[in-house]
Amino acid sequence: MITLSPTRPNRVEQSKSWVPPRVPKQANSGYSFELGGAVHFVFRGRTYRVNPLPWKEGQRLSDLYDRIQRASEEVAEGSKEEYRAALEQLPRFIWRNVQSSSPILRILRRVGVVRNPFKTASEGELISLLYFLSSCRMRSSVQLRPSQAANRSM
Repeated sequence: MITLSPTRPNRVEQSKSWVPPRVPKQANSGYSFELGGAVHFVFRGRTYRVNPLPWKEGQRLSDLYDRIQRASEEVAEGSKEEYRAALEQLPRFIWRNVQSSSPILRILRRVGVVRNPFKTASEGELISLLYFLSSCRMRSSVQLRPSQAANRSM
């Protein structure tokens, strides 16, 4: 038989009356998880993963995008060489910045067994991949600072 003294509180009663502290609901946690997340796409039946692009690769993508836009306007005038040269650089750029989702295919790619599937892509496929890559996230290790205004003497 257990007896409780009036000075010692009953622990069973205390545990029943204990209310856990209210934990605030997390907001926008999905967006913070997506910051470093990879984006997937399917090309000719295989799934590829695009990690956030490094700053320099993002600059190259932007330059390539601008070259293709300018050259596509010149195609109507009859000059196709610049457009073709810009499109020829695109498969190598895509292959360099994309990974296969399969670990086995990644190993075979490093060995050199798997070839660049984007080399045989049509013009429409390359343009749609260019638009897709330009909408992906880019990571930057560069801190943007405002440029210093030139000295003005009055």
